[in-house]
Amino acid sequence: MSNVTELTFKLEPIDNERLTNLAGPLDEHLRQIEMHLGIVVAQRGGVFRVSGDPDILPRAEKVIRQLYDDTEKEALDPHKVHLHLNEAGVGALA
Repeated sequence: MSNVTELTFKLEPIDNERLTNLAGPLDEHLRQIEMHLGIVVAQRGGVFRVSGDPDILPRAEKVIRQLYDDTEKEALDPHKVHLHLNEAGVGALA
């Protein structure tokens, strides 16, 4: 197993409705990202901390940022999250 590292980033503008949409009901979308990438995602407001394989973390940040951008115009669902993960070229690692 590789070293586990952390990456912290902030999503802006901070919009609680969009952040709730991104996380999903009971954080379902964040758990989906975790399971797919084999990482841990922690969120407090607009600040995200992802932990896991250092090679995966930049891709995880990119997917989360893209999903957040999408929340400006549409509601997310598990299918859309799955499509983003696949389009980002991030295969299931867990």
